[in-house]
Formats: sequence, structure tokens, C-alpha cells
Amino acid sequence: MKKTYMSAAMALTLCASMMLGACSASGSSAAPSASGTETGAETETASETASPTIVIPEQELSEEDERFDEFCLEEFKESVSTDTLTLHFDVAHPENFGISRTAATLGDVYTEYNPEWQESLNELRETLDGFDYEKLSEDRQLTWDILSAYADIELSLDAEKLYYYDEPLQTSSGLHSILPILMTEYTFYSEEDVEDYLALLEDFPRYFGEILTFEQKKSEAGLFMSDSCLDEVISACEDFISDPENNVLLLDFPDHIAELSDLSEDKVQDYTDRNTAAVKESVIPAYETLIEGLKALRGTGTNEGGLSGFKDGRTYYSYLIRSNVGTDLTASEIRTMLADAIDDDLSEFRELMTSNKDLMNSLSSEPSVGTDDPVEMLKMLQEALKSDFPEAVTDEFTVNYVPEALEESLNPAFYIVPPVDIDVNTIYLNNGQLGGGADLFDTLAHEGYPGHLYQMTFFKSTDPNPVRLVMNFTGYEEGWATYVENYSYTFAGLDKDVARAYVLNQRIVLNVYGVLDVLINYFGYTLEDTQTFLGYFGWGDDETSKAVFLQIVGNPCSYLPYCVGSLQFQEFYDDAEQIAGDSFDPVEYHKTVLEIGPCYFSVLEDRLEQAGYLR
Repeated sequence: MKKTYMSAAMALTLCASMMLGACSASGSSAAPSASGTETGAETETASETASPTIVIPEQELSEEDERFDEFCLEEFKESVSTDTLTLHFDVAHPENFGISRTAATLGDVYTEYNPEWQESLNELRETLDGFDYEKLSEDRQLTWDILSAYADIELSLDAEKLYYYDEPLQTSSGLHSILPILMTEYTFYSEEDVEDYLALLEDFPRYFGEILTFEQKKSEAGLFMSDSCLDEVISACEDFISDPENNVLLLDFPDHIAELSDLSEDKVQDYTDRNTAAVKESVIPAYETLIEGLKALRGTGTNEGGLSGFKDGRTYYSYLIRSNVGTDLTASEIRTMLADAIDDDLSEFRELMTSNKDLMNSLSSEPSVGTDDPVEMLKMLQEALKSDFPEAVTDEFTVNYVPEALEESLNPAFYIVPPVDIDVNTIYLNNGQLGGGADLFDTLAHEGYPGHLYQMTFFKSTDPNPVRLVMNFTGYEEGWATYVENYSYTFAGLDKDVARAYVLNQRIVLNVYGVLDVLINYFGYTLEDTQTFLGYFGWGDDETSKAVFLQIVGNPCSYLPYCVGSLQFQEFYDDAEQIAGDSFDPVEYHKTVLEIGPCYFSVLEDRLEQAGYLR
């Protein structure tokens, strides 16, 4: 069983989503949309210079510090070495960390529970307890606290009992949708990387075969997905292979192989021919086999609703809240938290509309934010954020567009987390689900500045322990990006009331989705209940209700990191501002939050208290 810092439930398989800031843009539409807009392989680049390998500065270390660093380095090396795809996306130059390459593989899907995962967690807990906490430096104490909380959360899960509750084929972020994107983003630093890439393509049949076996085991356990979710997964797979001669893995390869400028024309042609053969003889057949195998399982799903419809679904959902959101709040507490936030924002929105009679016309006319060019918009945001945030540490980014064949099955936008040892930042936009103007503006604020790209590069610039760069804290990361997405409307040059109305609308929509996530997956809301609930907000038509319901059923706990995380960040900010009064400095406050970095909210709150911002 591989040992990596993800949830125990996802330890069965390569968790490709760890490499993505896989974000839904929380626009005003009540459900994800899709269209046939043609995007091609267009790319817009601001800068392409990579940063040097991260080097932790030399300092006086105690014997305990040195022992802890050695432990963390081994944990890091073991985590990133579980499979070739993880290693490649986490580390550009593994030799600099003393990591040797092995035979290229997508990893293993463990179709039955393997006790080695639990044993590795027990070992981690025991090793952490063996350090003298008081003798560790402050930054190492922070890393210890984070690793300790991780171990406790994962050990709280009865992984054997709940093993088949995991779903590698989630409808919006399943491996069948994410793997093609990762393969198109597979950077070639050397010829060895090309050989590994081709070997990974050839590994698709084995890997997808193991995924199918796992799904068959889920079916036998009475935990297979509903037919409605199955239809979405199959449709996404069929879309990807619908045009074999123009598959994205064929169309993108010439640009990628061109990254190695010293290759001869014959060598380039050889690699191109081998890529074509691998896609047509391995990748596409793997999808075809998966599709046929999944079709054979149609009708075996016993639950058309959320996790609450399974025997231990509420227990598993409670674990997802702790692991994915990073909060100790219960499902009931989250329901109350979100309901209160919706009520407050609705009240303020109504007051705005009452006091400003022209506001509705202003909102319906789609106010301009200066430009619809993504690169220019990101540059504008990068400059504007300086008023309330520390200056960005990099202006290097590339904007790519989701291939048309994947538009319906992927989120409106996402940021690909770069390897720990270089600074190459890529944002993907999905033209099938995105508009322009304010819709594009808040999406780029979420994915770019001051969102994911900004947060990740700033944290990396503090030279954190490498093990922290491969840990997955979705609540912090998506919570931050959503919090600053709303904050960024103050940078948009809009009328004050218009900007505030946009923020309130964004929060209301997202929090409605979030509370439905809890109501469906923990409290047992049906499609009919969902339609009634959405009807209170004027969104209760059949098509919208079904789309929202299926999105939440197919991706449980997917909205909570965004809405709960952003509310947590807003609460910390408001409390810090109130405590500091006139002396409050938003730049210094945000700098402190960014330097603490991704972690559980209990750890973040503790460190903000130590810094004097909270009581």
C-alpha cells in the first residue's frame, strides 16, 4: 500500500486530483452548464522562466530539529515515489532529492482493503510521538502539529469497513476525466520523461482494468453509483474517445515534444509514431473496456441519493468533512452555519436592492471589468491586490483551454499545482462552462491572483518543509481562493453597491449548494426535497434541480471546502479586524495567513492566536 498524504479512503488509487486546484467557478448560474464551444489548443503565456530548485536556508539546528528534518524528508520521498505520475508532477528533478526513477507506472488500484495503510498510519503516529516537541523550532512544531492532526483524522476512519465508499470515478473530478488533462500537461524535461510518458499511456489498460475491478467490488458490496451518475461517467468517457484521429493526446503531442529542442527529426517522428500507437492501441481500448464494464453494472446501484442512503454513509461523510474540509465542525453545525450565512446575505441583498433602485438594471447589464482578455485580467489583479495583500512573488503563468472533448466533464476552471522544485504555473479555462466579464474575472481571481496561483507560489517562497508541499488541504486551499475571489470585487473598478451585490450573490449561491451537500449526503434529502429547497430561491425548475442534485450525489463533500472554508477565512479576518481596531493592517494579516500555509483550520486558528490576531 502506498504511503502518501491524502485521505485514507483515496489511498487505493493514484489521487490525480491532488495535483489540481480543481475549482468550480461559483458563478450565478444555479447549476453547472456546458456547450459545444470550440476551444482548440490555444495557449496564452505571460512568462515561461522557471524558478530554481527550492533550497532551505542553512541555520543553527538542534539535534531534534535535524532528526525531525530527516524524518520529514523520508516521508516526502516515500509520498512522491508511489507512482510515476505523482513523482513527475510533484518533483521536476527527483535526483536533487535523492530519489531514483523506477519503471514507469500509473500506480496500483487496490481492489481489496490492504492493512498496510493502517499500519503506516500507526507507524506515523508512533514516530511523531517519539519527538521532543519542546525541542523543535517553531516552524517544525507547526509541521509536527499538521502531521499529528493528519494522523489522528485518518486513524479515526474504519478504513476496512468503509473501503468501498470511495469513488475514483466521481462525475466531475474522476480519474477518467483528470488523467487526460494530466497527460497533456506532462512536461518533457528530458528524453527519459518521454519514455516514461509513453510507458504510462501503455499502462492505461492495466490501470483502468483495476479501476473496473474496484467498481465491480463496490457493486458486490451494494455501494455502486446510481444509474444517473453512471450515465454521466460513461458519457464523459465516450466523449473523450469519440474522435480517435483527433484525440487531444495526439493533437497536443507535437507541442510537447518540441520542448526538447535537441532531438533530431527522425527521433521526433519516432516518438510521434509511438505516441499515436499508444493512444490508439492502449488508451482508447482502455476507455472502451471501462465503458463496457461499467455498462454491465447498470442497475446494480441500490441508492439514487446521497451517501446518507447507504448503511454507513453518514459516518463516511462525517469523515470527509474532517479530512477534505479540515474542520472539526459536525454536519449539523455546518448546516446551521451555512443557513445563517444565507439568511444574513439575503437580508443584506434585499436592503441593497431597496436602497438602490437602479441596482437591478446595473446587475442585468453585465458591468464591464475593463477587459475580457485573461492574461490582461490576471495582470490587473496582480497589481491591484497590493493594497490589501503582500506583493505577488511571481508573474509567471500560462493560460490554457480545456479540450472540447472534455468540456462537459470538467470544472469551469482549475489551476495545476506545479512541482515543488520549479515555478511553472498553468491555469485551465473551460470555455464550455465560462462566460466573460464578471464571470471570468472572479474565476481568474480564484485560480490566479490572489487565489490558488498566488497562494501556492507565496507559500513556496517561504521555503517550507517539502513534505508540506505534497499534503492536501482542500479546505484551506479552496477556502482561501473563494474568500479572495469575493474580496477581489473591490479591485474590479465597479460601483460599490454593484460589487457588493455580486459578492452577496456569489456567496448565497455557493452556500445554497453547500447546505444542499449536507442535506443530501447526511440528512437524506431526495430530488424532490432538493427541488422544493431550491424553489425557495427561485431555482426550483426540474432541469436545474436535477443537475444540482446529481452534481452533489456524484461528488459528495465537493462544495464544502469552498463555502465552509471561505466562511472560516472571513470569520478569522472579521475577528482579527475587530480585535485590532484602527491598527489593523490587512497586508500584514494576510501575510501571516499565507506564511502559516495550508493546514487544518484548528491549526490555523491556533497560530493566528499565537500571532495576536485572534483570542
